[in-house]
Amino acid sequence: MKRLFFLIVLLCASSAGAAEINYAGKADCRVAEHARVAGQAAYWSGACKDGYASGPGALQWSKDGKATERYEGTLSEGQPQGEGIAQWADGSLHQGSYRNGMLEGPGLIVFADKAKMTATFERDAPAGAVTVIARNGDRYEGGWQNGPEGSGSMTFALGGVYRGAWHEGNPLGTAKYYTRTDKC
Repeated sequence: MKRLFFLIVLLCASSAGAAEINYAGKADCRVAEHARVAGQAAYWSGACKDGYASGPGALQWSKDGKATERYEGTLSEGQPQGEGIAQWADGSLHQGSYRNGMLEGPGLIVFADKAKMTATFERDAPAGAVTVIARNGDRYEGGWQNGPEGSGSMTFALGGVYRGAWHEGNPLGTAKYYTRTDKC
């Protein structure tokens, strides 16, 4: 579970500095280059408008001839806009809404280790209540800010439920722990 929280914190931290937009691709069909690795090439299957990739299509990033990242959905002025699916180089994927190239609105992230997060995203970061299901089946539901924060519950796959306050990913203060035989 700590690895899952680390991946989510890394996701949130990597998006924090995404203010400046660089563009890649052909001069007549550019795509936004948010925190891409140097030397990657962009291939867009859709239409181009006013010098930018625009409309529905698939955007494939590759390096040294090998596919690294992929986005399927709509682009507006070279950036993901609306519903789409992005797959990152590590195999993680996001399915949901984008606005100005950032995750925005309801969505699902499936991490490389197959852990899943369902959340509402604001400017690339989970905001408010989330549901996270770890690969081992542990399930967290509750507040989130770079990890469990505020009120939430952790249901353990091997039995038991922890309900209470969380701060910076750790249980905080008084809480209730229920075993399989307890009634919640």
